[in-house]
Amino acid sequence: MIRCGSQCLTCDYPIHMDTYKGCGHGCVYCYVKHKYSIADVQPIDTRKSLRNFVNGGRNFETKWCDWDIPIHWGANSDPFQPAESIHRKSLECLKIFAETGYPVIISTKNPGMLLDPEYSMLLERCRAVLQVSMACDRYDKLEPGAPTFQSRLEAVRGLRDKVERIVVRVRPYFPDCQVDILREIPRIADAGAYGISVSAFYSQRKQVGMTRYGNAYQFDNDFLYPLYKELKSECHKHGIRFLCSECGLDHMGDSLNCCGCEGLEGFRPNTFNVSHLAYDKPQPAATEAMKQTDTYQPFKAIGQNQKWALRCKNKSFEQLMYEIGGERIEWLRTQKEKYNG
Repeated sequence: MIRCGSQCLTCDYPIHMDTYKGCGHGCVYCYVKHKYSIADVQPIDTRKSLRNFVNGGRNFETKWCDWDIPIHWGANSDPFQPAESIHRKSLECLKIFAETGYPVIISTKNPGMLLDPEYSMLLERCRAVLQVSMACDRYDKLEPGAPTFQSRLEAVRGLRDKVERIVVRVRPYFPDCQVDILREIPRIADAGAYGISVSAFYSQRKQVGMTRYGNAYQFDNDFLYPLYKELKSECHKHGIRFLCSECGLDHMGDSLNCCGCEGLEGFRPNTFNVSHLAYDKPQPAATEAMKQTDTYQPFKAIGQNQKWALRCKNKSFEQLMYEIGGERIEWLRTQKEKYNG
């Protein structure tokens, strides 16, 4: 199923799909395992809903979107994890993207699978931006079922000419790996990456240096800001982009489009979200579809209880963006004044 949930508040590309439930990479830090067990990997047949969306069909979560917005593939599960060698569900969807030329943003920790001729021949025909999650080799022990950092780096080099762009996702960012990540930026640039995109680790349990915000513990922006400035400087030194989706520090990025798709033909984002409403001049406007009162469904995922659902019901995407995001918009502006990039 093509889905859209709480990401609608902040993300330029909040509509997403998965071809698996669960993941064989077994990453220690995985946020999805707090929702359900990731150990039991099950294939998802997304072909029908994908074709419907590509052909202009919309469901109750996506009807706010009235243009060909790129799909983010791999939001909750890696499409090219070990199970793909058995079930080949992602190969089936790759054929659809190659056939239609519909824009897609692919997120994976296993870019090496895309070097297989059966996959690479299709990938070359796609209109795709590839996001590869990799930070440094210290992460290898945290990602026991995934390929090593070094093998991913080699795969990036082999795929650089087969996609529109490759963006390296340093997500989650662990501050104690700062020196190691800085050391790898020249190699990431040399391999052909367009840039790196960062967002720090958060946890359901309190850890050293973290403060509770909402239902999770996070690193303070006072702590992250100088570290991100250092990463940004190193990226620019080696000719690549620095992108950031950290709440309150997202303005530090070279673009608010943290997927690295800015300027690409066919990759029109949704800019009617809190970050663009906070920073852009003139402010983005809602589309006609966003003004319809049956477009509230994505916002229900933010609260996930009956009271919250009733608050959202029969309101428009536009209305809820201002109603729920209003305080966040003002807060983001104060953060930009404090941390001027």
